[in-house]
Amino acid sequence: MSANEKELRAAQKAERKAAAAAEADKKNRSFRRNAIIVAVIFVVLIAFALLVNSNYFYTHTTALTVGSTKYSPAEVNYFYRSTYNGIYQNLYNQLGDSTSMILDRNTPLDQQLYPYGEDENMTWADAIKDTAQQDMVRVTALYDAAVRAGRTLTADEQAAVDSDLAQMTTYATGNGYASLDKFLLAYFGKGVNTEVYTRMQNRIALASAYSQDLESSFSYTADQLSAYYTEHAAELDTYHYYNYPINSSDSALEGLEGDELKAKMHEYAQQIADATTDLDSMTEAVRAYTGENTVLSIASNPADNIGAAYKDWITDPARQKGDVAEFDGDSASYVVMFVERNTNDYKTADFRHILVKATPDEDGNYTEDALAAAKEKAELLLKDWSGTPTEDNFAELARLNSEDAGSTANGGLYTDVTKYTMVPGVNSFLFDEGKVPGDTGIVFGQSSAYTGYHVMYYVGQSEQLYSETLAENALRQADYDAALAELSDGMDVVEGSGLRFVQAL
Repeated sequence: MSANEKELRAAQKAERKAAAAAEADKKNRSFRRNAIIVAVIFVVLIAFALLVNSNYFYTHTTALTVGSTKYSPAEVNYFYRSTYNGIYQNLYNQLGDSTSMILDRNTPLDQQLYPYGEDENMTWADAIKDTAQQDMVRVTALYDAAVRAGRTLTADEQAAVDSDLAQMTTYATGNGYASLDKFLLAYFGKGVNTEVYTRMQNRIALASAYSQDLESSFSYTADQLSAYYTEHAAELDTYHYYNYPINSSDSALEGLEGDELKAKMHEYAQQIADATTDLDSMTEAVRAYTGENTVLSIASNPADNIGAAYKDWITDPARQKGDVAEFDGDSASYVVMFVERNTNDYKTADFRHILVKATPDEDGNYTEDALAAAKEKAELLLKDWSGTPTEDNFAELARLNSEDAGSTANGGLYTDVTKYTMVPGVNSFLFDEGKVPGDTGIVFGQSSAYTGYHVMYYVGQSEQLYSETLAENALRQADYDAALAELSDGMDVVEGSGLRFVQAL
């Protein structure tokens, strides 16, 4: 092999080695680049997972926009859950454990039909979202108006917000939560922490303060009030009547169903109606039917609140005191005795009282001795008060001695009392002519809850007639609604990309 051939082969070999080295280096660079890309993707995925599991998307995205105000998913969670919890609590206060028959907390809300709407397909989830969004519009409109007007929270209003936060903190720790944030998360949903809750509370407080300012800004003359009441007397007058229902839960109707049940309800109601000429005879007939010492309470309602079965009869201008009739409704029959249609041209009353209950015997009856003992105690309390005959002294005696749990804390005080809303003895004491502040007395009282005596202290009466109060309230509400509608005009609710982070109801 010649020297030239050797040199050529050596050059070719070196060239192949260089190419192989270049290819290896290229593969190494590609591997390193791919490894870096994978690492970056992994880091991004880790970061995204951390963001998803943090509050970031719940507090930094927009779920709903109301007017020009953007609400984060956490803030929408706050409104939705506040509405849900408020509705549930109201139902529970009325229905107790039976609430689950209407709204079951153990079943998703989008699987429960809403029983109060016109849309038969509306679910509780739909109803709660609609209600919450309406509240968001109202709060936003009032808050924006307050800001434009330069309205801020007063020291007392801010103190109330701060006190609420302190109470929530105490409640949270007292119920086993590690912090207020943990409680807010459980109660309102993802993203709601102390910062979000405080911001929403301050926003709502300012909106509420401005709302009160707006409502109180309207004023009316006596002539305007009189004219309005006259025009709307049919809906503002109060109708007083006694009404006793016969329904399937009565022991006399146990086991009956369908047409047989309806026929019997009608029969028993008609028997009571036939025996009724006044309150005493109606009470006697009802007690004969129930076998119990039933006490009838007078109903006092405007026309819109009267039962549909007998509304037209009650509101008939030809109705006279003592008129009695029987009516058959969808689920009950009714005995109704008309008392009066009141034009409300009287002043409401304020009073304090001390209730002394008589003690029933083992059969639930009140003996003469028991009634006498209760009356004697009432007389001793009044005599005790007469040593220092002031309202403050009476209030203190009420706090210490009254058996009316609903008024002991405020010294037995009731204000703005209207006719027939109290038992007959108290009603007569309050609305007999000639009453002056400081008048006292002892009256007998009986209802389905108690039998006993009231030691009475007359505080005074309202400045305006009750009819004027009703007219003013109606006018003020109409003017307020119109003003709020104007503030809310054009405030559409627009969904944002963050809506998907709002916790399902």
